[in-house]
Amino acid sequence: MKISHLSCALVALLPLLAWAQAASLSPAAREGIQLTQQGCQSDGYDEELCDRAISRLEAAARENPSQMDVQLALAQACWNRSFQERADSRSRQNWQQRSMDIYQRLVDRKVEDARPYYELSVRTKDQGRRTALLRRTVELNPRHARAHQDLAWNLLKQGRQDEAWRVYQRHMEVSPAKDRQEAMEDLRFAGAMARAQRPQQAAQILETVMDQMKDERRAERCLLLQSADPRLAEARPAVRSRLQQQLSQCEQP
Repeated sequence: MKISHLSCALVALLPLLAWAQAASLSPAAREGIQLTQQGCQSDGYDEELCDRAISRLEAAARENPSQMDVQLALAQACWNRSFQERADSRSRQNWQQRSMDIYQRLVDRKVEDARPYYELSVRTKDQGRRTALLRRTVELNPRHARAHQDLAWNLLKQGRQDEAWRVYQRHMEVSPAKDRQEAMEDLRFAGAMARAQRPQQAAQILETVMDQMKDERRAERCLLLQSADPRLAEARPAVRSRLQQQLSQCEQP
């Protein structure tokens, strides 16, 4: 009971801790982060606002290099800024390298924050290095759905099917499919497991998807199931029967 009360107290403190962290930011840091959100996003990019954001964040980082939110905002701003340059230009490479250097410094410092590990993982081409970064991400944030998904695919590419399956199970636990697009991603992984000679796991993913989508609108559910490869259910007769039954309902007016 004491543990439960302590957990509840910690949860209640989280908004206060977040407020305290924001309150401790300098005016330049707060302005830089706000400008990054307004002008440095891939949707609605504004060059003038983004350049101002980078300038403010640089000043804040010089003033206090330990502020995680400032470092992450600056890395994001530099990365998005790079796409305003030609694809083959040295300036694009420089902006992107600057972004990666920020993430790498945070990783080298072994910060207890999952964000820089994940951001560096999606920009890293080396599969072994990427796996290590994703492992650390899910250690620090066990509910990081995308990191679990990326890690599972990475392990599967390395031929580590059993471990990939365990990680993907965790992904489906922390991030149940909420719409057809997410469910399609799950079925795509099921197809990969089937090709990797793991038919039981493929059928289990299909069954989980059907469970998660059972309350979805009929039209959406039918579009999903009609796109599913029926061979995914072959290893489990009960799943195959259930799929056939639901598909027959889709044919009814």
